[in-house]
Amino acid sequence: MLRLHHLPNSRSQRVVWLLEELQIPYEIIIHGRSGPQQLADPSLAAVHPLGKAPVIQDGDITLAETGAILDYLITAYGKAHYKPMGDVPSWRDYLYWVQAGDASLMPYLAMAQSLHRFDQSLPWPLSQASRWLHTKFASQYWAPNLGGFLRAADQHLAKHRYFAGTFGPCDVLLEFMFNAMLGKLINHDSVPHISQWLQQVQSREAYKTALQKGQWKPAEFLRQWAFLRHYSHAVFSRVD
Repeated sequence: MLRLHHLPNSRSQRVVWLLEELQIPYEIIIHGRSGPQQLADPSLAAVHPLGKAPVIQDGDITLAETGAILDYLITAYGKAHYKPMGDVPSWRDYLYWVQAGDASLMPYLAMAQSLHRFDQSLPWPLSQASRWLHTKFASQYWAPNLGGFLRAADQHLAKHRYFAGTFGPCDVLLEFMFNAMLGKLINHDSVPHISQWLQQVQSREAYKTALQKGQWKPAEFLRQWAFLRHYSHAVFSRVD
């Protein structure tokens, strides 16, 4: 049976959800976190040198990276119907949006999270000065790009119920990032179509089942990303 090595409240939650949607039997191995940065325990590094989740093991195959795992599962388990194919608009939308989240959106969120953790590690008043500098940096550099991404996604969802026409991998991959921004950088007034899309995908039964199996902790997730409120003005000024 396929085994998924999972880290709760991380992006590997997307693979738990994907497996539920594809109805592929699997065993889930939960790994913990440790240290001031709450990084994965060394047990993950024993599975794959990256020491990060997700990682799947299927027979003698060990595979990391969500995008690679997604393609493997769809191909190896005969789920080709799960993504559009052929030279049609939905296929071109799929090609873009299946890459866009991890390539264009998550780097800004990861950068913001790393800088926030650095600010927290400093004593006062250095922490306040560091936060001011990082907020200034955000407003001048990554906030315009993040605002542009949100605007493009919202405009796309104004014309499409899901990112590639019908529900599929693009929606699974993007939900984590938009969920992290919900209530901080995403609200119904600024990006109404993204907000409506989030409600749709989070109401799916496979999504709810995956939350339970992946030991999802909503309160902890909200706490992890609450700092994004510091950047709301800089981002919203680029969205409106």
